[in-house]
Amino acid sequence: MVGLFRGMWRLMTGEVINDVDVTIHNGQTKVTLALRRAKDGALFVSLKQASAGNTQWVYFEPNEFEQFVAAVGTIQDSLASEAR
Repeated sequence: MVGLFRGMWRLMTGEVINDVDVTIHNGQTKVTLALRRAKDGALFVSLKQASAGNTQWVYFEPNEFEQFVAAVGTIQDSLASEAR
């Protein structure tokens, strides 16, 4: 449970260093990926999905984000392969 509160605190108080927005679902949903710095100086990545009446947050430690990026690469490769 401590990890959950720590994550929420980081999201509320962390400094945004850089962020990127992507609009999906015919403009109905905005996804924001951000590199952030916690109050203790630690870096982390947040992903926010916002739709009408619904906002979801996920945060990644740097090593978790690297795993996520690798998974995205795997799906990109599969998508390209299937498109041929």
